[in-house]
Amino acid sequence: MQGKFLRRLDNIHASGRRSRRELWRNLAAIAGPVLARLDLATLACGWFGDDGIFCLNTQGGIAEDAGLRDWQLSRLFAALERAGYLIRRSKAVWVAESGQSSG
Repeated sequence: MQGKFLRRLDNIHASGRRSRRELWRNLAAIAGPVLARLDLATLACGWFGDDGIFCLNTQGGIAEDAGLRDWQLSRLFAALERAGYLIRRSKAVWVAESGQSSG
């Protein structure tokens, strides 16, 4: 059944090789945690805290909820991004020479 519905993900390699089984296993592992925290209005992955403020779920939080390591989730997200199913946004944090972060 793999590759039947996510054809672009199954053929992301330039060589034409099909995606490995671990990619599909990791995708299945994150499906529950991501859908449980997905805000349908904004399509952002997070939750509303007790104070009513929306908190974005981090990649580390998703990996922990799914029982994956950070690098496994990062590779999965990179594959999903190459296939055009995911857009990642990141915030740069600049650290000055004194060690204090800004931004």
